[in-house]
Amino acid sequence: MPFDADTTYALMLQHLQGTIRPPHELKPELHIPEALSQVILKAMEKSREQRFQTAEDLIEALDQVTNATAAKVAVGDRTPELPTQASATSATATELPPAPTAAKPVPTTAAANGVLAHPASEPPAQAVLASVAATDSLPTRETAASSEPASAPIAPSSVQSSVQSNPSAGSQVLNSAVQQVLLPPRSLNTKLFLRLVVVGLAAVLVAGAGYLKYRSVRRVNIERAVAEKLQAAPSQTLRQAGVRVFVSEQREVTLDGKVRAVEDSVLAASLAGSVSGVAHVNNRLVVESSDWLINRGLTFLDAGDYPSAIDCFRKALADPNNKGALELLERAKRAQLTEEELLKNRQ
Repeated sequence: MPFDADTTYALMLQHLQGTIRPPHELKPELHIPEALSQVILKAMEKSREQRFQTAEDLIEALDQVTNATAAKVAVGDRTPELPTQASATSATATELPPAPTAAKPVPTTAAANGVLAHPASEPPAQAVLASVAATDSLPTRETAASSEPASAPIAPSSVQSSVQSNPSAGSQVLNSAVQQVLLPPRSLNTKLFLRLVVVGLAAVLVAGAGYLKYRSVRRVNIERAVAEKLQAAPSQTLRQAGVRVFVSEQREVTLDGKVRAVEDSVLAASLAGSVSGVAHVNNRLVVESSDWLINRGLTFLDAGDYPSAIDCFRKALADPNNKGALELLERAKRAQLTEEELLKNRQ
């Protein structure tokens, strides 16, 4: 795998931002050619524009890797020399019995470089696969000398001709490379994209729920703080007025109710505005002063609502400076008694 991480989130970040380690450095024991490693890295580029744009580009890159490997075999390590064809033939003629007619070709010292040389009739792709299978049982100098002469290394020109003569094997190798290199990253990127979308939606939902909870708690705290301020007010009439407090989502405080004096209304608004977090105060308190109560009582008295008038005049008596409240109260009571007597006479 290109990346390894302890958590799924860390693995996502590596796929989005991490740098892929070249395969020949990640697995040096496999002896992966560096040119093939570069082809794999280009096929796994994060940007689509930096990958192979067509299948023909990938085929050309793989052919270049194959040709470079075959050329390296042709001009590479020749230190463990094998006997020539003439000397090997003479040696087998004098010392060994005749070789079987269907003897298989013996790999040369090119197998030490990781690629086994084969006759020109065999495709280069099969030669590479056969070399991997034969690495565990490489022949020694003695067995190579006692067997039938090995075939000469393949020249680059013969490699190109063998690819053209047998295109089916090359297409099979290409299809396998496309499936192993191109398809898994695309499916993995799709899964990562879906996971990131799910994680992003979950984060938005959690953040939204937390914000709504925060606003609700803040509104309740402001309402409680304003109520406590009003209950601790220095005016006794304000404390007994029972002012109702409402707080909106925009942190606007609304005061509703009735107070006895204008001073109580101003004090209530000032106390509410001093609470931390309050954006605005809507003062809807109705001032029930003695004069206001007397005027309201007279209105009820003229309309014949004697019980309401009596209630207003009684409230006005709480103000010791209002001398006319008692006289008006008596007037309202007499009017009520007169009305009751008239009703009895009619019956």
